[in-house]
Amino acid sequence: MSATGIYGLSGSGIDVDSMVKVGMMSKQNEYDRMYKKEVKQEWTKQAYADLYSDLNTFNSTTMSKYKMSATLNPQSVSSTNTAVATATANADAAAMSHVVTVKQSASNAYLLTGDEGISRATGNTGSIYLRDLIDTSKLAENGDKLSFTVSDGQNTATITFTSQQIQGDNETLNDLVSAFNSAGLNIKASYDATNDSFSLYNSTGGSANGIYLTAGTVGANDAVTQDNLGLQLLNNLNLHTVTTTTEGGVATSTLSDEAVSLVNSAGAAALGGATANVDKLVSTFGEGNELTATIVSGEGKASVSYGGKTYEIPLSDYTYANGVATINFADEDGTTYVYTNGEGGSAKLTKTAADSTVTELNGTTESSTASVTYGGMAGSDAVAVIDGKTYTSATNKLTVSNVTYNLLATGSSTLTVTQDTEKVVENVLKFVEDYNEMLGKLNDMYNEQKYSDYDVLTESQKKGMTQEQIEKWEEKAKSGLMYHNQTVGKLISAMREAIYTPVESVDPYRTDANGKEYTYNTLMSIGIESKTDRGILRVDEDALRKAIANDPDCVYQLFGSLDTENDDYGKNGVAQRLGDVANASLKEIKTYAGTSAESADGSSLGNLIEEMKKKMSDFKTMLNAFENSLYKKYDAMESAIQRLGVSLGYITGGQ
Repeated sequence: MSATGIYGLSGSGIDVDSMVKVGMMSKQNEYDRMYKKEVKQEWTKQAYADLYSDLNTFNSTTMSKYKMSATLNPQSVSSTNTAVATATANADAAAMSHVVTVKQSASNAYLLTGDEGISRATGNTGSIYLRDLIDTSKLAENGDKLSFTVSDGQNTATITFTSQQIQGDNETLNDLVSAFNSAGLNIKASYDATNDSFSLYNSTGGSANGIYLTAGTVGANDAVTQDNLGLQLLNNLNLHTVTTTTEGGVATSTLSDEAVSLVNSAGAAALGGATANVDKLVSTFGEGNELTATIVSGEGKASVSYGGKTYEIPLSDYTYANGVATINFADEDGTTYVYTNGEGGSAKLTKTAADSTVTELNGTTESSTASVTYGGMAGSDAVAVIDGKTYTSATNKLTVSNVTYNLLATGSSTLTVTQDTEKVVENVLKFVEDYNEMLGKLNDMYNEQKYSDYDVLTESQKKGMTQEQIEKWEEKAKSGLMYHNQTVGKLISAMREAIYTPVESVDPYRTDANGKEYTYNTLMSIGIESKTDRGILRVDEDALRKAIANDPDCVYQLFGSLDTENDDYGKNGVAQRLGDVANASLKEIKTYAGTSAESADGSSLGNLIEEMKKKMSDFKTMLNAFENSLYKKYDAMESAIQRLGVSLGYITGGQ
């Protein structure tokens, strides 16, 4: 558009816009050449990004699995009695038979309400409210709460319900379920309202894991009476033990005849079994300066009360050796304490402040020992005799000598490990398929026909075309971007070399029945060879199977060998070589063109694109200025012609 925007008032008949357009033509052509070059560079960068993505997937996902022994030397295991035991074997397992006798299956601790259902202290049968399971008149003497301790064999937790929760909030058996499940243990609780049944299940099996309950007070020798509301609640759940056995492939679960019951005795409150020893140490370091340490070995924890604070510490911070007990604990401000209780009732407390000031206190100790008996049940370990040796496991899965056994029932079975030839052949065929797919893409890039008559379209050219026409044109214009590209050509050559070069680390030459020497040190020797002049491979399955039969390790050695000392190319297997080739090309591509179409990535090609964009922007600014200058020039010419016309009219008198 012109500087003034109005032309022809002078009657000159000059087409100023056309004259400006002609004047701009050479410079517009120069800008269009830059634009086409920049677009072509962006297309090329995208082509490199696509190549990087395909090659990276080929290397990190596809080719990596062909370096694994599980892929190259898979094993299969057969069992003479699959109802008793099955197994899987990794590539390092010896090809041989194993005799397995399963004496006991692993199980999980499981407590379940029996056929009698849940008892209610109030007689309100079927009620789900906790208040109906206990004598609420005893809440006051129980400290306005009920509580009990539960352990999964590894950790413990105390579950408490206040008088407000029981009587005010009307909490139910479902809230009891939530309390168990949020206790941070491996115990899962459930309440079946339809059958009025409560259950506790330890999600981890084995004898080291169980369900243990107590309503006793840790460290106290007070008798646990029926007035203890935690005792009442647990007893009224009428929990029975559930044991499961598997024989002949048939699993049988048995509910105990009697509900396990908490007993009443000094220092004991149980559903029947494990005992936690409680050591209590009370040391005095002067008047009003007392430290109390409680160590509960069965719960795996200890606590220290000192200076008005209570410190919960793991048993790892408690040691006992040569008659001396030592406990380490610390404040949040960085102050550390070492408490030592020696023989003869002596005690010592060493305090180290955050500023490293050390204070030592000496005192005397009184000690006492009590016990709290936890009741419930433990899970059971699996017990199996394999090749004459007895093994135990917390689960029904056991790994011995690279063979993982699934123990399904008591009984005996013979399991035989052999190479899975069909799987080896399948994996080799898949390797060839994956390799051919990658090499095929590279060959297509390298040899793609270039349509030189189809150049980048400028914005003005696109205005006269439909979207479909633009897409078809640009499809041709983008052809041959990587035609005879040096990086692609090098990659193709390196991949083919990795395939055909002998692997030096395979077993040495052998002699067949006819006295002829042979070795499987190339892919061709096991039936893999080119079927085209572009390196596409094919597999002779008969030759491959014969090679595997003669040397079961040949595939693993050819593909998966790795020279860990020197990374020698000749000694590395085919999969390792291809990985190295891909890594080298990925590094080269990343340096030159980056890993995506984004131009501002610091790559060489990205920098060229950014520079061209800057050059085009500067040129566009100059182009606009030049266009304005042409319009101003013709503005002046129009004004001059107009003045001339006025003067002539005056001279001629308007004639």
